[in-house]
Amino acid sequence: MKLRPGSTALLVVVLLAASLLAGCPAYHAPQLSEQLRIEFDDRSWERVYRDAHEHRLIVQYVPSDQSAEDWQEMVMERAFKGLQETTTAEQAMAQDRKLIEGQCKSVEWNVVDEHPGSVLYETTHRECVERQPAYELGRFLVSSKALYQVTYRNKQANLPAAKRQQWIDLLGKVRTVEVHDE
Repeated sequence: MKLRPGSTALLVVVLLAASLLAGCPAYHAPQLSEQLRIEFDDRSWERVYRDAHEHRLIVQYVPSDQSAEDWQEMVMERAFKGLQETTTAEQAMAQDRKLIEGQCKSVEWNVVDEHPGSVLYETTHRECVERQPAYELGRFLVSSKALYQVTYRNKQANLPAAKRQQWIDLLGKVRTVEVHDE
């Protein structure tokens, strides 16, 4: 799936395709009537990975001149249905921070912006086990349907100030949008 420069991607948060469920009468896929609206920068981005399960969705995007195996920049969306009932955005960020600090010897962490149901953070992590060293801007959002995390990762340790601000602005614009059956 290619995204045109300056485009807005509507990422459908359907956690398992009905076609995969054929022949499984005891299993019912969760239905989220919500999408995330993510704006990208002016380059062309391509979806390179999607993994959906009953209560979880992961989608990854990279610039069109990069790949899932050889990327320098990545945008990732994660959705967790049901977690919004027990976890705040701040708690989710604290859990993510603890995980990163357990995998990396060198971690810098900063909360950039915080509102009820939303926290925007940045972290730089190096000398990691099971995780590539990177600079990351991320945002946790809580809606009535799910807990979301959207991240921009860059393998460049020192992100230029203009690029950092651009991605802070883009992540700040991420919204949930209700989907209506037609």
